[in-house]
Amino acid sequence: MLYLAPPLCVGCYGVVLHCVAATNVIEDADVFFSYLAIDVVLSALVVNVLPVLGLDTLADFVERRNPGAVLPLMGALLGIFALNVGANIGEGDEVYTTLFPLGLTMLAWGAYVVLLVGATRYAEKSVVARDPRSALQLAVLIFAGSVPLARQSAGDWVSFEGTTRDILGAFPFLAGLLLIAFAFQGGVARRTSVTQVYATVIFCGLACCASLGIPADGTWSA
Repeated sequence: MLYLAPPLCVGCYGVVLHCVAATNVIEDADVFFSYLAIDVVLSALVVNVLPVLGLDTLADFVERRNPGAVLPLMGALLGIFALNVGANIGEGDEVYTTLFPLGLTMLAWGAYVVLLVGATRYAEKSVVARDPRSALQLAVLIFAGSVPLARQSAGDWVSFEGTTRDILGAFPFLAGLLLIAFAFQGGVARRTSVTQVYATVIFCGLACCASLGIPADGTWSA
């Protein structure tokens, strides 16, 4: 099942891309499949970068029989999916109108994930303590960080300055998600409670819903 996740995400991205992408992307097969290839590369990058952050998902899940280890990877793959979809929503005549917002959101999301994993105890509790509830919290937080960024990169192309300004508008929500992460991580020696998991999911959901209303230069709206 784990090995089906990346191709499944890429397949879903292809379907969504065909529905929401700019007209020139849908009508040009070369551009369409190029964007699919970018999604594949980014997904592979995530799989290879997570072990550097202490989340060796494949080894923990397959070799050490830690079922919760797969959850952060799923959250990361869904995050890549969201960022790719967001960057492709709206009209833009050139390739850079997709790659520029995608690149900015990937950098911002990557910094958010590094800070989330490095400054909290979720990764340690997921891998060392084998706490599946902490792994679920981490997965939710990783994915939630992509939603405000994806929303802000969506919309018809206006300018480099407008796109940058839009994406910067997501940063307060990323800070809020980090505060949620700190608030509900719990102690190292104690297993995460169900209440902490529910609170993480609920507050992250509220933050993501609120982020859909961020003012943006692009004309797309939720």
